[in-house]
Amino acid sequence: MERLSLKTIFWGVFLLPLWLTAPLMADERPWTMFLFEEKAAPEHGPVMIGLIKGLTGLNRLRPGPLPESPLSAKEAWSWLAAEERANPGLIIPADGFQSDAKLKLLAERLGGPGHRYLVLALAGPDKAVHLAKLNPHATIIGLDLDGRTLATEQLPANLHFLEIADSTGRQIEAFHHLFGFKTLGVMSAVPDGPDGVFTERRRQIIALGEETGFEAVFCPDPADQAACLNYLSDNSQAVFLAAAAELPPEKLPNLLKPVLEKRLPTFSQKGTDETSLGALLSVSHRNFEDLGYFEAGVIDAVISGGAPAEIRTFYAPPLGLALNISTALAIGWNPPLEVLAMVDEIYQGGLK
Repeated sequence: MERLSLKTIFWGVFLLPLWLTAPLMADERPWTMFLFEEKAAPEHGPVMIGLIKGLTGLNRLRPGPLPESPLSAKEAWSWLAAEERANPGLIIPADGFQSDAKLKLLAERLGGPGHRYLVLALAGPDKAVHLAKLNPHATIIGLDLDGRTLATEQLPANLHFLEIADSTGRQIEAFHHLFGFKTLGVMSAVPDGPDGVFTERRRQIIALGEETGFEAVFCPDPADQAACLNYLSDNSQAVFLAAAAELPPEKLPNLLKPVLEKRLPTFSQKGTDETSLGALLSVSHRNFEDLGYFEAGVIDAVISGGAPAEIRTFYAPPLGLALNISTALAIGWNPPLEVLAMVDEIYQGGLK
């Protein structure tokens, strides 16, 4: 048997630790970040503002002025790319925003294992999973403001999907706490089959009502929005405007007339855009900035080496409110101090 020379033994002992630790050494390749938006929503702009603030606080972006609100997600991304504030290790390309119509184009831009790509996907779980599977080498950070979630076993290894505390349930519970209604009219989307998302949300609202002490009332034909709100105003003590109803802004003040004539309180799930047009209450845009802050922490954890599917995925937003004071006066409601303490934004007008 051939004996090893002292020189061979020396270099073996010296190099072995380096060989063993090589895979653990820091990866210095920069991350290129993209933004994917399945469907434009006014809440996405505040999310992006919060994201910019959060990444700045975590030293992923250089400090500087913030863009003027309100902005869409696309406008916020364009502003961020033009500012060139990314610190070393993070690249924000000017053409990094992609809509659902260009999903295939985005997938083509995400390179193979030699690159590091990160995509913030403002999208539902199905779309986020699809995007993650299109390119398993990219890291996808999914966020759905409608609160749809994924079970842990459904998560691809390269996908982090944020679980938001049941926003619909929390909003309705807060609404019920304020007004104690026995019947809640729900202006929702047209049911989409026995296993559809909107049908499942109806079941959840009905179950919440049974637990909380109110009956959920749905109109016979949600597609006829005017007739629906007339029906709800005749058959309920309060009205919840679900985001999925997609009430046209230009028609909302007139659509709300029968509800206001009955002096019924209204809560908009969609947010402050509908509150400014006559809905009594909604969650404020400030909450969505908080969500952007949270996502900045997720992005920082990924860049720091965290496994996407193993990072904390649960977020319970603070329940700040937006209030239309003109609507409050119109229905004869004097907001108690506990409500005013929660109000971040106050609107006047919107009624016709």
